[in-house]
Amino acid sequence: MNQRRLLSVIGILLAALLLDGCSAFKYMTGDQGVALTPEVATARTPVYRPGDWTIARGTVHNHTTYSDGQRTPEDLIELARREGMAIVAINDHAVGKIRVGNAFNLSFNGIEKVGYKDYLDHIGRLKAANPDLIILPGIEAMPYLWNMGKAPNFLIFGENNHFTVYGIDDPAVFDAMPYRKELPNLSPEPFPGYAPYQRFVDYILDHGGLIDAVHVDSKMDDWYGPAHFLMPGPVNEIHDLRGLTGFSILPEGYSELAGGAGGSWDAALVEYLVGGRDQVPWALGDADYHEVTDTLAWATTLFYLRELTEPEVYRAMREGRMVALMGTVFNDAYVAEFSVSADGAAPDPIMFGQKTTVAAAPVVRFRLNREIPGVSARLIRNGKVVHRVAACDFEFSDRETFERRLPAVYRVELTGPTVPGAHGESPHHETNSKLFTNPIFVYLK
Repeated sequence: MNQRRLLSVIGILLAALLLDGCSAFKYMTGDQGVALTPEVATARTPVYRPGDWTIARGTVHNHTTYSDGQRTPEDLIELARREGMAIVAINDHAVGKIRVGNAFNLSFNGIEKVGYKDYLDHIGRLKAANPDLIILPGIEAMPYLWNMGKAPNFLIFGENNHFTVYGIDDPAVFDAMPYRKELPNLSPEPFPGYAPYQRFVDYILDHGGLIDAVHVDSKMDDWYGPAHFLMPGPVNEIHDLRGLTGFSILPEGYSELAGGAGGSWDAALVEYLVGGRDQVPWALGDADYHEVTDTLAWATTLFYLRELTEPEVYRAMREGRMVALMGTVFNDAYVAEFSVSADGAAPDPIMFGQKTTVAAAPVVRFRLNREIPGVSARLIRNGKVVHRVAACDFEFSDRETFERRLPAVYRVELTGPTVPGAHGESPHHETNSKLFTNPIFVYLK
């Protein structure tokens, strides 16, 4: 390989590992970690217990020094405790090496550098040492990259197709993932569509895991040396990939094309409503925590549980019993009711992910546990906003659905005031306040 081509390969490989918010240098060398300093605990309630429910605050999609995070696993767990979390997931990057054919091979900092067994064993020790927290072991994967450009100008796609994986405790399953670690050569490759990503999703599901799409509205249009990384945000994953457990609607996925009214998520929900698919991805919030200047509460998830256990957290993830939050105004709030019934008196005030049948006009009821000034609510039905109110609670009788004999999928979005620079929000990310529920599916007798 001549010097020019060698430099081109190095440029591709370094750029390929420039994951969101990370540096290639950290991938190459690792990060020794930044120690926690004494600080006052954040005023957040980790667990609420209204009625028969246990509502647990969780931070998912967090990185440690196993990949490109600035906290050791031990310090990440302590930080979660300080920030008022009951559930914390560790999702370090999987990649350990990547190569181009037989010509070049680079090792990077990631779980594969030490091995999945050591990684999972370490998290197992953390779980045993911290029984007051639910610690979820997981990974973040970038399953497939491909080049569509001719040397020396390379056009790389797939870098922003990321997935977080949960519920797998066998290192051999991770070792055998259909995970592309090489470009076969420097020649252009054909567009693969979603096939390699669907294979990855199917593999995780076949081995009992849960899988979420993250960064669904994160775009790429950057040059790194001779390599041009170009790809729109993969919002279509929400609809086009079958079997996804969930997707991160917060902090990046609430745009018009993704989790916004009439976007890719609503398209999937309506298909599920009318029997066109067997499963939909549920919405959750994730932190994507890397830097010490970030917070685990940038975007969080409230899990609605029958008991505070790890298996029940996974059941809530599979069944959509979650609320996604972002912003300090919702720091100590939870959804106290989201229900649909024929007369407004639902048997259960919390109906996330449920199907129900009514014999009269559906009455949708929504309220938070407390009043928050400056909050507006939108009720979204079948991808269309059908009710707006300048409050965080409402009751809405949907006569149109009943008169037209339409099935309906309802979900709620809250928007609160922006609080720039407030504690609890990442100082270098947007500080909008958002809350998204998962849906309720309603049919008429």
